[in-house]
Amino acid sequence: MGLGGPRIAGADALTINDALVKLGGRGPVVIDLDDDVDRQAALRYIAEIRSRFHRGAEVVDARRESMGSLRAKLQGGFVLYGTAGTQARVVPLVVQGTFGKVRLTETRLAVESLKLDLSGRDLRFISVARNPFGHGPVVAYVAAGNRPLYGINGVFHGPFSYHVYAGTTLRAGGMYDERFRLAPDALPRADAVRDASWFFATIESVHPDPAAALGERGDTYSATLPHSRIPFGVSYKEFASPVPEPGDRERGVQPDFPVTDELLQPFRAQADPLLAFALSRIAALERSRP
Repeated sequence: MGLGGPRIAGADALTINDALVKLGGRGPVVIDLDDDVDRQAALRYIAEIRSRFHRGAEVVDARRESMGSLRAKLQGGFVLYGTAGTQARVVPLVVQGTFGKVRLTETRLAVESLKLDLSGRDLRFISVARNPFGHGPVVAYVAAGNRPLYGINGVFHGPFSYHVYAGTTLRAGGMYDERFRLAPDALPRADAVRDASWFFATIESVHPDPAAALGERGDTYSATLPHSRIPFGVSYKEFASPVPEPGDRERGVQPDFPVTDELLQPFRAQADPLLAFALSRIAALERSRP
């Protein structure tokens, strides 16, 4: 199963996935890249991504267009691939226009409004952002230089408002609403319990179901918790892989876990021992994250 997100989203939460769906692969692909030795590699990568996910979308070079032309072409929304160099034109309008004071270098990302101050190599910042030219959705893939842009679509992203990676290591992620206000850290206890109960009831109802995995829906059941609005997925297939797959830790993926009476014994006094055990295990896994 997959479950993630450090903050609790409301029904009006912005997600990268939702913005991409609204763009429908038709929004312009904007490039705003530094002129360095890695520029051509980044351009080839972006061209490959466009051919796969944004086929037919116009490619707009931000540094060759007038502001009037950019406004006319981008007011309906766009996907941005950019670097935070001194020659950037659209990147500062998008990033600072959305988050206010931002500092992005090769080794540091500081975003005051998101309460972030992270260090690392090859920092990547993926987010839903304000459109400085109109009201259409914007998804921004931004890095300090061209080299970290190469392969940026390959890191897990989508179900949240923003993600920060150092290379392929997830360093931060979270949710904000349509006014770009950070989501709260916690739900009221009653709503959290309802979400937890609904989550485990959903798992029990759809997993395992090998017949469903063979159908048109694919091998994963996707849903969103009713109160926190956290998205998650449950595999229809039963598996208990002894070796984790790459990226499982960042995505919050856990294999099937055999539960015995001995494991449940410390939770027998709880109203729902299995739920209490599962929540305890999730908390332990979360504490073990680096």
